[in-house]
Amino acid sequence: MAVLPCFLCGKELDQRMAKSGKPYFVCDPCGTQFFVRRKQGIEKLAYLFRTIREHNLVLRHHGQRLFEISATLNELSEVGREFEKLDDSISIFSKSKREKQRALTILKKHMQKLLNDLEKLTR
Repeated sequence: MAVLPCFLCGKELDQRMAKSGKPYFVCDPCGTQFFVRRKQGIEKLAYLFRTIREHNLVLRHHGQRLFEISATLNELSEVGREFEKLDDSISIFSKSKREKQRALTILKKHMQKLLNDLEKLTR
């Protein structure tokens, strides 16, 4: 059965299914509820559980690290989208080449920091 740790207390939470067929989790001691309602989230959750099964990971022991890795991967994805937005906004607002280069340099440094963080987390 699919389980996730509670982000407040670490208790293993069993995945439940709503009448709509969408997954959710409940931590009775903390009173937290975690619902996954959109297609993208449901797909990411399924991918997470497939990956855990394939690599025989024990979430209880690696829960915190998993959250950190997931957050870092999401932030890397956001930085990638910022690169795309920067190219689009440059043409719209006619920013100078120098400003564009400065913004690209900042984004590249941030991406490198995230990659370094990810490398440390996966050791």
